[in-house]
Amino acid sequence: MRATIDVAELTGIFSVRWRVSCRLEFTAIELAAIRFAKLDDRTVYERQSQTGDVSRSLKQARDQGFGWEFDFPLAALSESIRIETEILPTIKSWLDAAQSFKTGSRTIEL
Repeated sequence: MRATIDVAELTGIFSVRWRVSCRLEFTAIELAAIRFAKLDDRTVYERQSQTGDVSRSLKQARDQGFGWEFDFPLAALSESIRIETEILPTIKSWLDAAQSFKTGSRTIEL
């Protein structure tokens, strides 16, 4: 999995905002694992605000990316860190679990 996190300054006539966005790219093996484990509908990104809630599934994140706009640069930085330290590792753990899944019985000693 490859992720690209972009932080951009958006300058308007009366204000400046910061946009944090993330694009995901998967290998053929990872895409097969996503299909096998039916991960496309899993929610990978949620954000709540006064103007509305945003929720993105893995399929939407893969096809369109995900992100948010912020009024303050520190909030944008915080969100980029959250994507890198929370959201991306969660997606990676789903992929790892799907790829390591094996059928059959197994014996576990504790």
